[in-house]
Amino acid sequence: MWKRTMMMTVLTTVLLVPILLTPSCTKRDEAGPASDGGTGVVEPGQVSEPYLGNPKLPTETLVLGGVKHEVELAYTESARRLGLMYRESMPPDTGMLFVFGRTQPLTFHMENCRMDIDIVFIRATGQIDSVMTMKAPPPGEQTELYNSHSAVMYALELAAGQAEALGLKPGDVIEIPRRVKRIQADP
Repeated sequence: MWKRTMMMTVLTTVLLVPILLTPSCTKRDEAGPASDGGTGVVEPGQVSEPYLGNPKLPTETLVLGGVKHEVELAYTESARRLGLMYRESMPPDTGMLFVFGRTQPLTFHMENCRMDIDIVFIRATGQIDSVMTMKAPPPGEQTELYNSHSAVMYALELAAGQAEALGLKPGDVIEIPRRVKRIQADP
């Protein structure tokens, strides 16, 4: 009886832990947010590299370190769950902005990610909470967890090395466009 209880506990833990984490490059269960017209969404079946199997999301322009970046907006649970999973590369003037419906401490991981990624955790005010480089794990190895230092509203992913190249650091402020602030994101 003890063995069976222990096995059920382990099995439950293994199945629930991935669901409870706010993932970066993880599995998505639907196609993602609909386009609001002219936002660059690529329909399934029309995807091209580097988006093969992971369609591009609606975009917005952010100015980072004085440089314009076209960032995809991940504001639904399914879009955030997929993140940059399976993508092979990311141009230096692009990124993905994860938008949440409320401020909260965030934890990201790199499941199924094929490239290292800089992550910038951003408070609702636009102030940078923390910046770190997330490492793509070797195949078959467990991924590391990356945590914000405080409650944040956004997480910005850039190509590895871009945060440093742009001079992004905790305390700096990134202007979040009004359109992004108005998004009714999943919590």
